[in-house]
Amino acid sequence: MLELLNRHFITIAGCYRPPSATSEVLSSLNKQLSDLNFNEILLTRDFNWDWLSSASDSFKSTCDSFSLTQLTDSTTRPNLKCPEKSFLLDLFLTNAHKYSDTGIFATDMSDHCVTATVRQAKLTKSRPQLAFKQILSIFCGQAFHHDLWNFGPRSLFLMMWNWPENTSMMPLPTLKITTPLSANFE
Repeated sequence: MLELLNRHFITIAGCYRPPSATSEVLSSLNKQLSDLNFNEILLTRDFNWDWLSSASDSFKSTCDSFSLTQLTDSTTRPNLKCPEKSFLLDLFLTNAHKYSDTGIFATDMSDHCVTATVRQAKLTKSRPQLAFKQILSIFCGQAFHHDLWNFGPRSLFLMMWNWPENTSMMPLPTLKITTPLSANFE
């Protein structure tokens, strides 16, 4: 379970169903989903039910009963010699509409492709802190490095310079230090 901002939790589950599994696995999945307390869920990986075939209709009905949407739209076990024998087995099932994209990547390590998805999120905004201003004509590199050293690696995360294109002995623009990115999302 992943906790986001404002005590919003995402339940993420990696699933594997062996091809030799009996039909009882569907009732087991149904029971496990019923027992879970979730507001957002992401089920992923190798279900070994071809989403594109009618053989997975009972599985699709179970997904519909939990308002789960399947995000992957291309085959994840391709057959280049015979494309009609390609399968969509590796799925992303979710009840949230916050996933913007999925990707499928072929590898030489497996007969299945690697899959990925992206969830929309916003970083919490933090106000930049004004650190100091320096005049370029009296710039002291040693003092500048000393000042940076005093910030320490944990407090100094990102330095943004707003430098005009035509610079010749102009005052050094404002140096802004922003705080490190937090793991809080909305």
